[in-house]
Amino acid sequence: MRFFIRPPQDDLALRREARPLAVALRGNLPEEARLRALTEERGVDFATAMLYEAFRAHPIHGAFAERVDSMAVPREGGACGTLVLVPGLVWEDYPQLGADGQLVMDVAQRLGFTAHRVPVGGRATPSDNARAILSDIANLDVMDAWLVSLSKGSADLRFAMSGRFGSFPWHKFSGWVNICGSPNGSDLAARMTGSPLRRLAARATCLASRIPFQAMLEISSRHALWSDPIELPFGFRTINVVGLPLEWHLSRMLASRHRSLAPLGPNDGVVLCMNAFVSPGLVYPLWGYDHYFRGPEIVPLSYRLLALVRAEIEAATPANRRFAT
Repeated sequence: MRFFIRPPQDDLALRREARPLAVALRGNLPEEARLRALTEERGVDFATAMLYEAFRAHPIHGAFAERVDSMAVPREGGACGTLVLVPGLVWEDYPQLGADGQLVMDVAQRLGFTAHRVPVGGRATPSDNARAILSDIANLDVMDAWLVSLSKGSADLRFAMSGRFGSFPWHKFSGWVNICGSPNGSDLAARMTGSPLRRLAARATCLASRIPFQAMLEISSRHALWSDPIELPFGFRTINVVGLPLEWHLSRMLASRHRSLAPLGPNDGVVLCMNAFVSPGLVYPLWGYDHYFRGPEIVPLSYRLLALVRAEIEAATPANRRFAT
């Protein structure tokens, strides 16, 4: 039985080979056209390695990643603030996928946060969930709280922030952690709905999964809303965790999705890596991890990132913010 499509490879050697191309960018990230050309020339794994090295060589993202990596894993802490989590697709029915964000909430509570999960519909459209988010957070009595979203939850939250479904209460929040999310829509959904024949197959997939076809249309990166720029208020902070897997890192279930997106460039199996983060914002590139955010490093990483959020809350005033975008 085949569980994987590739045998293990020396990915450290691959990164060393790709590093000079990243360094040649002189602190910039590659354009999508460059990544597509590199994918066509050298394969998606090489392009993924180059993109990872470009993040690490970037003067802001690289310094942020170095800071996170150098932190000791913190212990439990006293009360410090509120974390509001937006879960992902089918989170109520399949907790084994981790889209419910329970792990992040458990870590947050151990570090002293009050953790609140927004009760969005696991199968609902982003527009319906945007309304659910706005309704829920309107009742929260918080200040300087932080938002956390996973997977499709990032798309739902982006819809809520758009202003199309009501005014977003920015005054209650000071930052957003986007974990392996789709804050600019899903490139996989765009591909699945990109032609009449594919839309027919997508309708069948949605029917079998009890997910409205409208949800797939809305989360598609071709949806009109994604062309609207994100207008974040001054001082609002964003942290993005972006998975960058090679083919051999993937299980067979996600590998086929990764392969379908591979001609477009590096992706996490659902979203192109260059579409997986909010800009302006900080990026932590997560080598070898896909859209499902599973593996031994996610627990210490969650502790470290939330410790940074805790420090940001304790800093209290904009003049004392501890990391800049």
